[in-house]
Amino acid sequence: MADAPTDLYALAARLSAEFREAGIPHAISGSIAMAAHGYVRGTLDIDVLVVTSALSLPATFEVVRRHGFVGEDRDLITSIRERSVAALRRGSISVEILTPVLPYHRTLIDRAVRFDVQGVAVPFVSLDDLIVLKMLWRRAKDFADVHALAALGRGRIDVGYVEGTLRSILPAGDSRIAEAIDILRPGAGRA
Repeated sequence: MADAPTDLYALAARLSAEFREAGIPHAISGSIAMAAHGYVRGTLDIDVLVVTSALSLPATFEVVRRHGFVGEDRDLITSIRERSVAALRRGSISVEILTPVLPYHRTLIDRAVRFDVQGVAVPFVSLDDLIVLKMLWRRAKDFADVHALAALGRGRIDVGYVEGTLRSILPAGDSRIAEAIDILRPGAGRA
């Protein structure tokens, strides 16, 4: 299997089908989800949010291992405990398993939108929630992604939802709230 980004979409579909068969609630996030919504940015990883018990994590990792990825359960579980993410690798690509940190993260599964990828209805994190996640991280690449997603999604983004969600998570007065409003409603945050 080639490491080309187009192969990542097919892999995401296979992983999603196998997670569904194993009863593991999940949604594809990150760059692959952004591409599903129309914004393609080069990537060599698949981010998968899973909501499962700690006892089911080895089964989650095993689904990924079936596709040639490696990672030891002990190391992966330690990484999830310390960082809420564990990466399994195959050559230059990785599958990152993310687990919820905030109660909000669990809603991402319910709000996921399904897109057909090679005959599989794959749950992807919604456009609104991708923007929320990017604003929470607010690294330079995330900020650039929010601008691109906002431009691409004009008329499709529930700005009230994004603002309300950020207000429910972040402390009052956090600059990321005003920044998001300014990006999503240009001129709204200015006097």
